Amino acid sequence: MSVDRPTRGSNERAERDGELAHEVLRSIRQIVRRISEHSKYLGREVGLTVPQLMVLKTIGELESQDVDITVALVSARVQLSPATVSRILDRLVKADLVIRERGKRDRRRVKLALTPAGYERFQTLP
Repeated sequence: MSVDRPTRGSNERAERDGELAHEVLRSIRQIVRRISEHSKYLGREVGLTVPQLMVLKTIGELESQDVDITVALVSARVQLSPATVSRILDRLVKADLVIRERGKRDRRRVKLALTPAGYERFQTLP
């Protein structure tokens, strides 16, 4: 029975791979830190969290497409769960930026729309 021993070339390759992995991880950490800093900046400047900004912007963009804007549609566009989008909408409704309207035929269906203040805010979003 023979035992495969690592060759010098495979050791060097493993070392280079380890160094590369470390560099990638360090770069990812820098990106995450900058995203966090930018999110805080947006929160101060715009007065909305990044998820709130994304939801508001999505509703504003969808309004020009003549579609029924629902929580499911918005959640698919912003890639967040419907439950998360619903909680974000609670805050946007409370801030008088979005309204929820029950369907006339199907009361279970809830349509979303920007309020005049929401539309004004949408036009100034980054």
